[in-house]
Amino acid sequence: MDHQPFVPWGRDQSQCRSTLPQTYFPQGGNNTPRPARTIAPQTIRAGHLGYDHIPNSQGKGSAKGDRHPGPEMTNSEECAQKFNHWRSRKGEFSSPEWYEKELTMGMSMRDFILFKKILGTDQDEKFPKYSYNSSTSTLTIRCMSSAVHENLVSVISNGFVAAKHSLPEHIQNNIETVGNQLFNEFHERYAGSKKVPDTALKITNEAGKTEIKFVLEVGFSEEYEKLVEDVTMWLEGCNDVCVAMLVMIQEAVKYECPTRHLSDEEVTELEFPSWQDITQESFDLLEARGPAVYKGLTWVEAISGSVEIWRRDPQSRLAARSGDRMGLLGPTIGQVRFRLREFLDVRPEHDREITFNWDHCLNRLSDSIRELAAFRCREMLIDREGRANIRDPDYQPPSPISS
Repeated sequence: MDHQPFVPWGRDQSQCRSTLPQTYFPQGGNNTPRPARTIAPQTIRAGHLGYDHIPNSQGKGSAKGDRHPGPEMTNSEECAQKFNHWRSRKGEFSSPEWYEKELTMGMSMRDFILFKKILGTDQDEKFPKYSYNSSTSTLTIRCMSSAVHENLVSVISNGFVAAKHSLPEHIQNNIETVGNQLFNEFHERYAGSKKVPDTALKITNEAGKTEIKFVLEVGFSEEYEKLVEDVTMWLEGCNDVCVAMLVMIQEAVKYECPTRHLSDEEVTELEFPSWQDITQESFDLLEARGPAVYKGLTWVEAISGSVEIWRRDPQSRLAARSGDRMGLLGPTIGQVRFRLREFLDVRPEHDREITFNWDHCLNRLSDSIRELAAFRCREMLIDREGRANIRDPDYQPPSPISS
């Protein structure tokens, strides 16, 4: 495949030249720079993207009126209480679906600092992953990652590790891939923000400074606009980051526990075994990518996904999508690759192509879907057992949902 240079489109749709090395993409690549921000940061309500246009799932701009409303601003004590209910799944968070839903709250920087103090987040290494976007005054707390999510993350991380191990030791020592580190190196309107990427490539330059050069953000059933916010914060709020990969994984139908609308008698008639006896082998896949079915119920819908590469436009300095969107299960996904020189100054003989084992990812996907299905089924049974044994005196059943 011939190398495709990064050719962003200007406001007048004229092409701008760049000599930066970029990812290989098929012909007809589309680049989607975001227009310059026209709203002063202090006038943006929490949760809004704060741009005149953002790329939608087709890579086109959406008008201001299409933006999703952000979370209501909440004080630190209310947020701490809401978080505790989310963590223990009480009240409105009691349904099994909340195991996989992130918690988003709008709060000022001052309340965010107090929130951290109340819960001791900086002293608790087991505290869930969280991010704070100072530009939108939004705190996002994420649930633990699913098997489907981690399958994709491991493929990207392993690609960088394999390239690193093919290098001389003195170069290897300057490369590090991390997957669970909280960063706070943001500036300008993102000053004070905090973020944990799914994977980050850190490079130690000749001056001995460690720089974050690449980040991966994976969303499983997450809003596309939220993922765009994430990669934008990296590219526009952290000068060292030069490439961000955005991966969106979706189920054909948004997950809802399949026993939610069944009566106790109907669930009993299904004769589920003990939750300890639920394994991924219990689930049948109707197709290689799902759905996953057990007891005549669907626990994971068919999986699809897409991959985008984002870079900083060399002229506007705004985050822009580089090239076409790739279907995660499509034939062009193998063309997503990088050169080491994009991230590290190396002599030509030490330059390496960084590739990813997409075949392994797709082959492993079927097992990951079954793992996720088994997890969901076990959580349902654990919740039912807990309620039957009255282990949780504070349990409040979810409000009835009209069909």
